[in-house]
Amino acid sequence: MDWRATMTQSSQGGGPRSRRALLVAAAGAAGAAAAAMAAPAATLAVDPDSVGKNIENPTTALTSITQGTTDAGAFAAHGKGAGVGLLGSTDGAQNAGVVGLAGDSSSSTYTTQAFQLDAGVYGYASQTSISAGLLGEGPVGVYGYGDVALYADGATVGVFATALPNGTAVHAHAGLGTPPASITNVALMGTVTSKNQAGIYARGRAMFPDRSGRTTFKAGVATKSVPVGNVVSTNYAFAVLNSNRSGIYVRAVVPGTDKITIYLNKAPASSTSVAWFVLG
Repeated sequence: MDWRATMTQSSQGGGPRSRRALLVAAAGAAGAAAAAMAAPAATLAVDPDSVGKNIENPTTALTSITQGTTDAGAFAAHGKGAGVGLLGSTDGAQNAGVVGLAGDSSSSTYTTQAFQLDAGVYGYASQTSISAGLLGEGPVGVYGYGDVALYADGATVGVFATALPNGTAVHAHAGLGTPPASITNVALMGTVTSKNQAGIYARGRAMFPDRSGRTTFKAGVATKSVPVGNVVSTNYAFAVLNSNRSGIYVRAVVPGTDKITIYLNKAPASSTSVAWFVLG
């Protein structure tokens, strides 16, 4: 067949397509393919509101992550080498650099703003009666450094400490150098570095309800035993008259097993009060 006849038939729409028509169709297909490739590229472009890696991400509102899977963490951060895992800071004293909330926090100071938090780290928990706002675990559970290393303001108890199973609950030391070793079965231990320092200084009343008291000698009685729990013969016991009796005094106080025995120099003619105290 003559190619010119073919061209003529194509131009009239009745025969095979011309080479020009084929080129035009190919160009159109190429343009459509390019458009199809361009569409996903636009879809995958970086959203200016997305959080990017390795850059500062300025924001104008709270950025939040909510985990929808049960028992799964919401956010994790890990520092490398000398880097920190998580850094939180704030400009003012109204809030804290890092806030941790557990349980219903509606009555927390963070929510009510009853006073300024003014802290690097603030923690609140309310699930049980022993929930802790801040829990530290390690060879040193919590370490405080500053003009006042630890300040406690408790509604019921300021500081409560226990030593398990039988160590020293609180060991307070004054002075430089290494403190002496703690001892067992002690609630409060005070030690010093030099002799001009005080291990215990109390301004106000000092109370020893289980190791001190008063007893009354009836007229004609010169010796009396007083029950005192956990006393042994190696303890130190003292007593003095609390009644003014001429010629009467405490001759001796002898500690024994769970008791002390007080001896007067002679039996008083009337009822006489004696105060006693046990150490050790």
